Amino acid sequence: MIEDELQTVQNENGKAGVAFSFGAKGNIIQSKISGNLCNYPNCGPDFLTQVQGAAILAIEPASGSTISNNQISSNDLGIAVSGNSGCCEVDLNLLKNNRFFGIAIVDGERTISNTKISGGNVGALATAFEVDTAATLNRAIITGTTTPTQELSVGATAEVVFAPRSVQIAQAATLTDNPISFSLLTPAYADISD
Repeated sequence: MIEDELQTVQNENGKAGVAFSFGAKGNIIQSKISGNLCNYPNCGPDFLTQVQGAAILAIEPASGSTISNNQISSNDLGIAVSGNSGCCEVDLNLLKNNRFFGIAIVDGERTISNTKISGGNVGALATAFEVDTAATLNRAIITGTTTPTQELSVGATAEVVFAPRSVQIAQAATLTDNPISFSLLTPAYADISD
């Protein structure tokens, strides 16, 4: 179910399954989105210098927007939300085998809750160009990615934060040979089903 002022975008600057921006309110709920791949020469895995196709792209969305209960697979980037820290509920999504990034949070603070990210290059990305950025993972599971989390601080500070009781991908770290250190405050659990 996709509501409000949403649009499909495709050009040499990437492809988006669903895009809403600059004050538009979007409710993307219980959708299956796949196949948004950008294969132009300027496309690729470098978030700062290349373009990616996204399943869901929200740029400065309106408060009250919701991205929830979606199955997102086989895109360059699963969900990208940029700006307007108070905008969105990002909850209960299943992201599988998105080629370059599962979720990207840019220039704002956002909590991703009850979400499972598996496969692909980077699970969760926080990028800060103009505003300090925090991508908080609350009860999130990241498995089978090359790099579970990535922080890109360009003009401000970016961080990926694990909320208490969140799974911190210990098993993925040992499987991918990535040196990741963390302390788990409470027991990890996996209560999100495929």
